[in-house]
Amino acid sequence: MLINYRNREETDKIYLHDSEFEGFKYDYENRQITMTCKNYYFKKISDFKFNNVIFSRLQSCGFWGFTLCIYAIYVIETPVEFVQEIANVQEERPDWIKSSYIGDGTEFFAVEIKVISGDVFQIVCESIEYTESEFDE
Repeated sequence: MLINYRNREETDKIYLHDSEFEGFKYDYENRQITMTCKNYYFKKISDFKFNNVIFSRLQSCGFWGFTLCIYAIYVIETPVEFVQEIANVQEERPDWIKSSYIGDGTEFFAVEIKVISGDVFQIVCESIEYTESEFDE
């Protein structure tokens, strides 16, 4: 499934609850994040490829103890701090924006992945490629 700004609400339909976060890889040159989650109850692997990433942040404090289990993934619609930071640069330095990745009219959207530990992974990207597969133990 390909998710972009125009159908971003499809992200909210992805069921990741209690799937284990298996880590992620960021390819700086291609501005791409790949991530895998594994749900042992449903025997399902969820693979993500976040394309044209312009922002990512992983907060990893383990407020409620260590766990790899995900609570949910969803789209962030309201302006949040990191999106506002990008908007501030646009207003203060429009000459920087013209030559940047966000100056070409691409429609970006923000997603947040919450972990049961209280940790959060935030990504602003152009699109997400999402696939599911089954596995046997």
